[in-house]
Amino acid sequence: AKDLCAAQDVVLLRADMTVEEGLHCLTKAGVLSAPICDADGKWVGLVDHLDILFWAMQVSTAPVHSKTSPISTDVTRDDVGMVMQRMHEFSFAQLDHGITNLSQLNPFRTIAADAAVAAVLELFGDGCHRAVVLDAEGKPAHILTQSRVLEHLNAYPDRFGSAGNKTLEELGLLSNVISCKAAEKAVTAFRRMMGHRVSAVAVTDDSGKLVANLSATDIKLVRQFQYDALLDSVEKYLRAGREFGGNLVACTADCTLADAVRQMVEAHVHRVYVVDANMHA
Repeated sequence: AKDLCAAQDVVLLRADMTVEEGLHCLTKAGVLSAPICDADGKWVGLVDHLDILFWAMQVSTAPVHSKTSPISTDVTRDDVGMVMQRMHEFSFAQLDHGITNLSQLNPFRTIAADAAVAAVLELFGDGCHRAVVLDAEGKPAHILTQSRVLEHLNAYPDRFGSAGNKTLEELGLLSNVISCKAAEKAVTAFRRMMGHRVSAVAVTDDSGKLVANLSATDIKLVRQFQYDALLDSVEKYLRAGREFGGNLVACTADCTLADAVRQMVEAHVHRVYVVDANMHA
């Protein structure tokens, strides 16, 4: 397992960090998740963008009072002062106050440094997105990510066995796509993501054509006290932070598994959308 780990320092987050501080660290390091350590430096969990997304959505429906408006339980009906209250609640919450693994989709999974590659592939095949690699003394030493596993498979295609040359359809890897319209509010799309417990949704135009991808990682665009950006359309929200549709990878159902992995590795993404000739997912 240790041979698959990237040669880089592990980003550590303190348990008493605020969400704003945690998002800043994740964004600066260019990572999707990081271990949380207590005052003694012990790793006590992991936090990722999906956990922070769930927190943002919880805050968006919490009851908020105002001197000038009736109580609101939805950020889309807030006055300006209410939105500011939610921004403060979201940004200054501490990571160890119920945010670590809030999504329950990012468990603290471990694997020994000397574990065979086959054991690693089995672990990630069960839906694990990342695992903590333990050294010979049983202490956390590295983070093994989904990206590193994909890079390994791409570099050593023999690891696929016969599956590498089979199509996504033949392998039964096609699943229903959760989507949103580019004109929908970003908060509505993120709520859909949370409701379906997925880490991304396809973004389509009015005709249903796939035009972009909205992922949990995009919640980072509300850092630096930009919580009100959630009220923008998905398209405007994404354009404020990156090229619209720039990280979109799509293929057809007859694409082989090996080729799909190659496309994901080259684009530095974790998902590929399967579309028809009209780019409908």
